[in-house]
Amino acid sequence: MFLLAEAIGKRHSIPHNSSRSCLMKRSVGPRSGAIGSQGMRLCQVVEAAVGDTGRHVVELTRALATRGHDLTLIYSPTSADSAFRHSLCDIRAEVVPLPIERAASWRDIPAARSLGRMLAKRGPFEVLHAHHAKAGSVARLAGTGGAALVYSPHALEAAGRDRGVAARSLIELGERLLGATRTDAFVAANPAEWDDAGRLGIDVERRHLIANGNQTVTARPRSEARKALGARDGDCWIGFIGRLTPDTAPLLFVAAALGAMRRQSNVRALILGDGEQAVLVAQAIAASDHAHRFVWLRGIATKKWIAGIDLLVVPGRAGAVDHGVIEAVAVGVPVIATMATGARQLLGEGGGQLCGSEALPALLLALLADPTRLVRLRKEAVSAARAVRDTDMVDRTEALYVRLAARR
Repeated sequence: MFLLAEAIGKRHSIPHNSSRSCLMKRSVGPRSGAIGSQGMRLCQVVEAAVGDTGRHVVELTRALATRGHDLTLIYSPTSADSAFRHSLCDIRAEVVPLPIERAASWRDIPAARSLGRMLAKRGPFEVLHAHHAKAGSVARLAGTGGAALVYSPHALEAAGRDRGVAARSLIELGERLLGATRTDAFVAANPAEWDDAGRLGIDVERRHLIANGNQTVTARPRSEARKALGARDGDCWIGFIGRLTPDTAPLLFVAAALGAMRRQSNVRALILGDGEQAVLVAQAIAASDHAHRFVWLRGIATKKWIAGIDLLVVPGRAGAVDHGVIEAVAVGVPVIATMATGARQLLGEGGGQLCGSEALPALLLALLADPTRLVRLRKEAVSAARAVRDTDMVDRTEALYVRLAARR
């Protein structure tokens, strides 16, 4: 089942250049540069168009476009995953590719100049919103042409974590300088990121806490999702969603899942995602005696499968509130997560449990061994879903844009 599911996932992935035919889906009208009945002129810029960051940018762009705003989306094709590229096919925005290298280098200067020329050609804009640390740096170096600059780092604490002391110090210095001189608004997705921004010198007036989540979370019905997974009566499915990177800790999930499978014959595992640790994940699963109990799908929309699992496991060590957690809680799927993840913000409303990384395998075993406890968590997740739907990221972001644009 593991190898078959992996192949299914690959059939759904999008070749690197296939999204080109999806670009420029809407005609672009005259640039009025004014706030009125036609809405605002907005530009989203993202380099790391992968995983939760890519999904967040797409959902925000799509929602703002449906509200009558004029959207331009600039992204780096060299850093976009298949899910992001596929989503460009039904987005009402002018989509413009701009290659930006992932690692900091001298090439950031010509990239900033190219971005500046794009903004001048397609502007003027009321607001320019840069997502993730690299796009934030390039956009702020480029200048905005009079637009208000909004910066969302999407896990600021993770920037440079795996690099040397000198590199991390340089990144922090850059954040301090650009934050002090070229940032009109800093959007933190959780309280920890809010505090990190304060330590970098971003004053309170320019910091805005806007948690991920919106009112448009929909999913395939549970019965349909479980049928598509091939779930049998009595099966207990645990899931992992996200990029396969050291930060999201997919190897910890695999280890915990294998431990549960050795104890209980009804445990199955679903992995949704791809990334730099895909080879290591594949090796860990293949080396076990339970590879046939894993389903791994790459580049496929979470909402097609999320309702079919019984428990979402979030073992990562950092980040904003994961979109997988939002979708899981919104459809009543309970969550267990490490204290290091952004999930702790959402799970304060109920619908899951938090623990340390070392305790996660034991907590998973305890939950799976106690069906009544799992049922109670599912009921709490259904109640917490109301809080997810009532916390609308789009409303709050749009309101911030309006305030900033009015000041220009």
